[in-house]
This record gives sequence, structure tokens and C-alpha cells, in this order.
Amino acid sequence: MLTPVLIVIMSMVFAQVYVLMLEPRYLLDWLGPIIESIPYDKIRKLLTCSTCMAGQISLWSFPFFADYHFLVHIGTVSITIWLTHMTNKIFYD
Repeated sequence: MLTPVLIVIMSMVFAQVYVLMLEPRYLLDWLGPIIESIPYDKIRKLLTCSTCMAGQISLWSFPFFADYHFLVHIGTVSITIWLTHMTNKIFYD
């Protein structure tokens, strides 16, 4: 049962670092203009929002790293999204 906790932590950290690296003068700053040129708002938001990215990482990685149980999967994704959002509110707002 430790695997869902690790997925939550991994998803949060990866998403925060990814969004940080998109800022100017960081390693992935070249991706910023490419992402901004995407004509679809929802895709652009997904690629630049740490909460959205953490939720997607959690959603798609869970079946590969954990024994699959639907309710645990939904709970893990929900907790990831909520904790990432709260972390952003506490530290960045």
C-alpha cells in the first residue's frame, strides 16, 4: 500500500520541477514558446500547470507501478491533485 503514496510524491515533485524548468534561464525554457504556440487552451494549460501535470502523471503511471484497484487509482489521482494545489497555494500564492 506504500506504492500509491510514492506515486503521489513522485507526481508532485516531477510536476513542480517540470513547471519550474519552463521558466526563463532554466533548462526547458526553449519549450515555453513552443507550448505558447499551441492553439488549444486546454492543452496549453495542461503543459504549464503543475497541478494538471501532477494529476496526469499520477493518472497514467498508477497502472504501471501499482496493483490495480479502481478506487485506489481514483483516490491516488485525487489526492495528488489536491496536495499539489494546496502546495501551490501555500508556497506560491
